[in-house]
Amino acid sequence: MKHFNAYNRLLWHRWFVPCLFILSAAQTNIMQAFHAPPSSLCIADSLWKNAPVFSSLDEALTANSAGVPVLRLDLSRQKIRVVPSDLAQLSELKQLILDRTKIDALPSALSALKDLEYFSADKNQMTAFPEVILEWKQLRYLSLGDNLIDSIPLNIDVLDRIQTLNLWSNLIAFFPASLGDLQALSSLDLTNNDMTAEEQYQLKTWMKSSIDLLLSAPCRCEFDD
Repeated sequence: MKHFNAYNRLLWHRWFVPCLFILSAAQTNIMQAFHAPPSSLCIADSLWKNAPVFSSLDEALTANSAGVPVLRLDLSRQKIRVVPSDLAQLSELKQLILDRTKIDALPSALSALKDLEYFSADKNQMTAFPEVILEWKQLRYLSLGDNLIDSIPLNIDVLDRIQTLNLWSNLIAFFPASLGDLQALSSLDLTNNDMTAEEQYQLKTWMKSSIDLLLSAPCRCEFDD
């Protein structure tokens, strides 16, 4: 029995102790990962992109009432014309797409969508940049292409997480210097807007050289009545 115990002790120190050390180190690494900055949690950052996409507001609201997280909603081409304020109940939304819906504005109630990271409302009839968007501080992707927007808010830089900003095919004739303060911005599409060569040059001086800046040939177009 003494020899058996001695042998067991030898096994313990030779195999089990190192294994415990490895497990402890692995556990430490896991804990460090969970406490790491969000930028290092690439998996967590994209989890919502694998969530189911709801294509009906009624179904999304029903699921939300049943306790099912609604992270993605795509109402494209549904000609809703007026965005229902009920949409604000989906406070966990990460992605909202309203392309080709004939809307001309966004209700202020949507300020409740604090976790929104992706918003697209291309090919609609909005005449102004929706102020409620400035409340979505987690926004990383914003696309408002092919609308009737005539200006960009002076405080656009409050969206300090924006990486992609698409404002192509609008009527924008005023470009604030605060665009240059969007530190996370990597892509800015301003093609088919009313810009002179001087305005384009000024804009380029504000932007970091690493930004993918898309511009059309300069123009200050005048149309006959």
